[in-house]
Amino acid sequence: MGKQSKKKATGKSPYPRIVLLGWVGCIISISLLYTGGGLQSGGLAVLGVGLLLFSLFVVLVALVNHAGYKRQQMKEEREQKAKELGRKIDTLVASGDYGILENFVRKYRQMGCDEGNLIQRGYDKGNLVNLLVLLSRKGTKLDVEELTQVIHEEELRQDYENLKTKILSSKPKGLEQYVRSMLEVCGDSQEKYTDLFKRLLKENGVGFEEGQLAECVKNTIWEVELSRFEKNLANNAFQASQTESLDSASGVEFERFLKTLFEGMGYSVRQTKSTGDQGADLIVTRQGERTVVQAKRHQNKVTNKAIQEAVAAIKHYRADRGMVVTTSEFTRSAVELANSNAIELIDRRKLEELVRKFL
Repeated sequence: MGKQSKKKATGKSPYPRIVLLGWVGCIISISLLYTGGGLQSGGLAVLGVGLLLFSLFVVLVALVNHAGYKRQQMKEEREQKAKELGRKIDTLVASGDYGILENFVRKYRQMGCDEGNLIQRGYDKGNLVNLLVLLSRKGTKLDVEELTQVIHEEELRQDYENLKTKILSSKPKGLEQYVRSMLEVCGDSQEKYTDLFKRLLKENGVGFEEGQLAECVKNTIWEVELSRFEKNLANNAFQASQTESLDSASGVEFERFLKTLFEGMGYSVRQTKSTGDQGADLIVTRQGERTVVQAKRHQNKVTNKAIQEAVAAIKHYRADRGMVVTTSEFTRSAVELANSNAIELIDRRKLEELVRKFL
């Protein structure tokens, strides 16, 4: 009875019937005790107690086995669904239409939104419906659960390819260089990419143990922070005067200031021409990722227009990301528009934090 749950769980579980028989045995044993005068009635009492204990044992074992049976059944159902989904994806790849899914994730994914269902993660319901219809017309019918799984796996695939490209662009050698490159790429989000980073290490033949890797990451972070701390001690007065002087700086002077800041952050920086810049004042590149930067030295809050310019600049300069930096703040509408277009916003408070860290 105890080994049944390891077999293939097909059909209905037999254990509920056994549980029922066990409870019947309990009722009969209690009846024997009651009609026989209780525990003082000799042989009949012994029979009743024995039957009661045996019946309770049967109920307990049957319940345990039923739980195991249901777990096995659920596991087999998941495996069957995975196989069926795998066949659908194979069909999509073989037909040459998998690019539809790749482009959908690349275009509509909201970075930083990784929890909950697809709607909660920032995907538009109308776009999801259109994707399901389009895939169906291409010969691949997916339900909502399958679509969620496929999109999640494609997100992970794209994350890994991006991480791999950026880290390997610095041609690291050995665990320490890989870790330093990973921290430069991922920054404060490094814990989110731990599993993908381990996969990259294994694929490139970089040996490591769990404890060794954790210690290397910890030490590297400490070294970077110590270096920044030493630099900040020397530049404290400069930082204060620089951020305060930005309020009276011209637009061109602000752009030059940002050029110095981004270079301190490890970017290679190119300034665009002062007129006809197509929405980008700076183009910064690090680890193979190109970002267009819109610089706004404003006294008033920055509006939607700057976000729209950054979005247009991404396409014009074939950049990977967009960013708007200001000495002021952003309107609520601008923040909402930036979130829906994955544009990073740097307001005065964040700008001052970056200055303290990197200048």
